[in-house]
Amino acid sequence: MIALNEKIDWHPEFLKRGRFKKGLEAAPDWNVSRSRFWGTPLPIWRCQCGNYSVVGSIEELSKRADKSGNKYFLIRHGLAETNVLGVSNSWPEKKLYHLVEKGRKQVELAANKLKKENIDMIISSDMLRAKETTAILADRLGVKNIIYDERLRDLNVGELNGKSTSEHDRLFKNTEEKFTKSFPGGESRNDLKKRMTDFIQDIDKKYQNKNILIVGHGDPLWILEAISNNLSNKQLLKSHYIGNAEVRKIKRQTFPRNDYGEIDLHRPYIDKIDILCGCGGRMKRIPDVFDCWFESGSMPFAEKHYPFENKKIFEKNFPADFISEYIAQTRGWFYTLHVLSSALFSKPAFKHVVTTGNILSEKGEKLSKSRKNFPDPWILIRRFGVDAVRYYLMASSVMSADNINFSEKEVDEIYKKYSLITQNVLNFFQLSSHRLKKSDIAKKSLGKNILDRWIMSRLHSTIGEITSAYESYEIIYASRPLLDFIQDLSLWYVRRSRERIKSESPGAAEALKTLRDVLYNLSLIMAPVTPFLAEMLYQGVGMNKKQSVHLENWPKVNKNLVRKDIENNMFKARKISSEALRLRAEAGIKVRQPLQELRIKSYELRNKKEFLDIIKDEINIKKIIFDKNIKDETELDTAITPELKEEGFLREIIRAVQDLRKKAGLTPKDRPKLLVEANSEGKNFIEKYAEKIKKETLLLKMELVERLPQGVISNNVKQDKIEINIAF
Repeated sequence: MIALNEKIDWHPEFLKRGRFKKGLEAAPDWNVSRSRFWGTPLPIWRCQCGNYSVVGSIEELSKRADKSGNKYFLIRHGLAETNVLGVSNSWPEKKLYHLVEKGRKQVELAANKLKKENIDMIISSDMLRAKETTAILADRLGVKNIIYDERLRDLNVGELNGKSTSEHDRLFKNTEEKFTKSFPGGESRNDLKKRMTDFIQDIDKKYQNKNILIVGHGDPLWILEAISNNLSNKQLLKSHYIGNAEVRKIKRQTFPRNDYGEIDLHRPYIDKIDILCGCGGRMKRIPDVFDCWFESGSMPFAEKHYPFENKKIFEKNFPADFISEYIAQTRGWFYTLHVLSSALFSKPAFKHVVTTGNILSEKGEKLSKSRKNFPDPWILIRRFGVDAVRYYLMASSVMSADNINFSEKEVDEIYKKYSLITQNVLNFFQLSSHRLKKSDIAKKSLGKNILDRWIMSRLHSTIGEITSAYESYEIIYASRPLLDFIQDLSLWYVRRSRERIKSESPGAAEALKTLRDVLYNLSLIMAPVTPFLAEMLYQGVGMNKKQSVHLENWPKVNKNLVRKDIENNMFKARKISSEALRLRAEAGIKVRQPLQELRIKSYELRNKKEFLDIIKDEINIKKIIFDKNIKDETELDTAITPELKEEGFLREIIRAVQDLRKKAGLTPKDRPKLLVEANSEGKNFIEKYAEKIKKETLLLKMELVERLPQGVISNNVKQDKIEINIAF
């Protein structure tokens, strides 16, 4: 067992030679039996003479079981008036229906066939058509021993007794429902199964070595034969229904059966089966059951009914590729699987195992219903969605056998940073997706824009990283890159591409196609961790080739799109931008206010115009100078010239108009007229920059007015002597 443990890939790895190996070295005695009622019975029988016998299969049990020696023959009553008229007739018989002449002749012919069977006794339904059939049979066969048994009566149709059989089907959705749904005031077919099981088991106990002819009705005999042949309800419905005066011989097998006649190896049914001992005595099953861990350890072969069935399938798929459970199973399920597999097959039961830790309360206590020291999971799911909870756990250290203190605040953070942002990006795409033409979608080449090339490189790097982690069974490292990528997608790519997508330039289509491809692939790689969010993305992007994302193949890395140099340079550009924005904030200067100059100490991005342009636009500066002599990594010129101040005010006006559009609920398609109320300085400013403002804010026209109308939604912008009020 210790040697076989070396073949298992454990996650976390320290469990292999730690807790699990120590358990194998100790190899504690394992009492596999339990003195209980519930459980899998031990297949061991004991005789008073001291002999024991272990039974290996239900076929062996049936062969060795103490049997009655009876032979059973079934015959349905001959053609009766009920059959001719198509009328239901169950107990009580409201009207007496006789056999018709054809039915009597059918029974006489059947009697001739039965003469060679040496019938000892007839057990019959006590309904008239069955009794008339019995009388003919008894006379022709010379049988004196006749018993009428009410358990052989026809199916009780309750309120439909005496009515047309055509009315039966109206009560049921389908044929299968007849087993579970009863006739009003009557029986279901499952009730009839119980009745037939009770009858045949009772008869089998009372009589030995008899040839018994059972006379009855269609449904009861059809079901009795199915019970004897161990047919399921579905198999029964496909079997041949017994005809009038048709004779059938049933082979009565001795199996433990439940109240419905189904084979059931549990107690108390198996305890009713005795087997014969070599001494001539009867062997009784010992009352113990298996320890449930023995059952769990037997699962790999037991579920396939190996070695009695599915031998090739089992041997092809054993050991299992992957198993996962929490850390206590190193001394529970993992241990019993390994012990039994080592003993029976000289193989480990599994190749790879992921072991999780325990989830504790926020204070580090064991979760307890009585203490109620955990959030209601249903409220949690309704509030944040099941995907946020799943991601929180899958990306946490609980997936590496560590305990975690469950934090609702951290789930909330995941919901905002992962779930909501993903939905927002999808919503943004869908607002503009109608502008994508088939010709745009058909283009396979990637656009030249550095942001498009960067996000596609990030995507395929992430696909590769996640794929590698899954292939190594490192669930945490397969989950965490998703959040990083979604943050990059939203907070950098979409934010930096927003204006390009809104524009009418060819670059808009390239950006939309890139975003579409990214969201499609993102839905595939997030599917194992956040399945519902992945499905929403998959369906929402409109690239779904299959019914569900969970039916798709795993994406492959396109190495041609992976550009680590672009990723590294973009990382540096973002870092520089972040530092420069920090310097702006310290100086109390808004980003909308242009500044003249940023100095950078490192020369790594020198001559990288695309990245420098991004930095300029991000922090709103005119030029970048590389200077190795500056003290810090970046140095920002915070002096604001009159020209820069004027440009900054223009940006404030543009922002105010955009804010007004948002308040008015306008879309990019809407081209409103802007009303402007301003003092003389403000009017001069507006007239100077009117065309730029209209272009930037998608306005049809701008109109200067003496005073804005009352009750309109408006915005106010001021700087020094300039004051401007605007409204739609």
